[in-house]
Amino acid sequence: MAYLLKELIDVPQLQLLLDSLYEINGMSSSVLEADGTILLSSGWQDVCTEFHRGHPDSEKKCIESDQHFEITPGGDSSHGVYRCPMGLVDSAAPIIIDGALIGNVIIGQLFLQSPDEAYFADQARQYGFDERAYMEAVRKVPIFTKETVYKNLGFLRNLVQMEADHGVQRKQLHAVEESLTESGDSLQVPADQSLKVFAAGVAHDLNNILAIIFGYCSLAEMDYETAENHIPGIEIAAERAAELCRQMLVYAGKTKLVQSQVHMETLVNEMVKMLKSTINLNAVISLDFSQDIPFVTADASQIRQIVMNLIINASEAIGEEQGDISVSLTNPIFLPGHSDKDYLGKTIPAGVYVCLEVTDTGCGMNDETKRRIFEPFFTTKSTGRGLGMAATLGIITAHGGALQLVSQPGQGTTFKIYLPVQVGSVVGEESYHHVTSKASWKATGTILLVEDEAQITLIVKTMLKALGFTVIEASNGKEALELYHKNADVISFVMTDLSMPVMDGYELFDALKALNPKLPIVISSGYGEKLVTTRIAREDIAGLACKPYSFAQLREILKGVIEHLAATDA
Repeated sequence: MAYLLKELIDVPQLQLLLDSLYEINGMSSSVLEADGTILLSSGWQDVCTEFHRGHPDSEKKCIESDQHFEITPGGDSSHGVYRCPMGLVDSAAPIIIDGALIGNVIIGQLFLQSPDEAYFADQARQYGFDERAYMEAVRKVPIFTKETVYKNLGFLRNLVQMEADHGVQRKQLHAVEESLTESGDSLQVPADQSLKVFAAGVAHDLNNILAIIFGYCSLAEMDYETAENHIPGIEIAAERAAELCRQMLVYAGKTKLVQSQVHMETLVNEMVKMLKSTINLNAVISLDFSQDIPFVTADASQIRQIVMNLIINASEAIGEEQGDISVSLTNPIFLPGHSDKDYLGKTIPAGVYVCLEVTDTGCGMNDETKRRIFEPFFTTKSTGRGLGMAATLGIITAHGGALQLVSQPGQGTTFKIYLPVQVGSVVGEESYHHVTSKASWKATGTILLVEDEAQITLIVKTMLKALGFTVIEASNGKEALELYHKNADVISFVMTDLSMPVMDGYELFDALKALNPKLPIVISSGYGEKLVTTRIAREDIAGLACKPYSFAQLREILKGVIEHLAATDA
């Protein structure tokens, strides 16, 4: 189906975002239909609005420039920089739906270096502009580096592409609704309303998380001597933000469980330690772990999310009153024929489990709240709490586990989470030492690190050096390809982002594999594994580091890559 870009995007909302971007970075931008029709623009320079677009001959050249950016679908995602006929610089990137070009985003009306004033003075005389006023306007045109232009272009292109993709989904959903209406069926919940509630919930939670991060950063700046006291708070807030993104990917069907052997005592201890610095001080957390808690086969990041949700909810239930939160781990066994039932009224399957129990002395819940607490978007608090407990129940179900809930108004609440244990799982102190012994691992070799975000590059480079690697940096695929040609004999493997200007990670992956099919390539991306593997076969990826990741997580990913290479070469 052919689309017009204006049919897919929220033009007024995107206009507000473009204006905000201009206030932040001072860079002019536009969004165009494929035929060059201007849909949105912000921060246009006076030299363009008052002079170039105000004269019939120069305006004709401007329109030709708007239509200059044509691409072949499947080609480069950026057109590089382009000097328009009137002497200013533009750069554009395409918006593509179903393989067809439907529009362009343009960052431009700028210079990459100080302008040749004689050239523009001649141009003023050629078109009959007021030379003094025209040259004043020329001198106001900002100067940016190519790197800055590409970064802003990449951000804007991703923003508009995401909005266009959502527009297609809305149209497809509308078509389904119309089809159901014609057939006499109906959807139980209006999709647009659900999306609005979802968006409000995510925005609410994300703003709260950002407020925590900004707040702790401000406290650290106020007193550098006590700055390290605020690091745990920043870490837990960042982890909450990461989990929120993972929740959205799960609900969008763009990720799947990444299972490993998880030692619950270690995981719960780490989470409680982090959470103690962020929950209300009037809530006291106590721990009670049985001996020899076995491993469970689970997605560690999602189990952390469960622990976080339950403890934060317990703290909020206590509110401003003094209260207690008890966290325990036990190792129950349900024999065949037992009668214990889960929250849904189903008998818990017979087997060995690790049980995580979180009990609070808070306000408790009535029957209506208990019945609805795991519904998406349901809340007894402020509007829009996101996915929270709905995600918790979904994670437990995905792991083949069970949940029990006991609560009465004024008598607190108890959640029991049962995670199945595979027969033969390692237990006790031996397990703990097995987990912690990995921390001393180091390696050698040279990594080509490809990342367009300078701060991420600095952080990951520091981590890689701490692991013993030598690092070669590149800020986009094109630069990385050039560096690989020069250093192929020393590069052990490549670690690359996917969303980058000039040449993205997918194109770089294909180009590097064409040069060296055996070259190990680690993907470092904010997209879920399911989305990445729609473009690259999982068996072709040496390792997958889903952003954000910790130093320990990166170490284990790279350790796995190197061990696999050693086993393959043996």
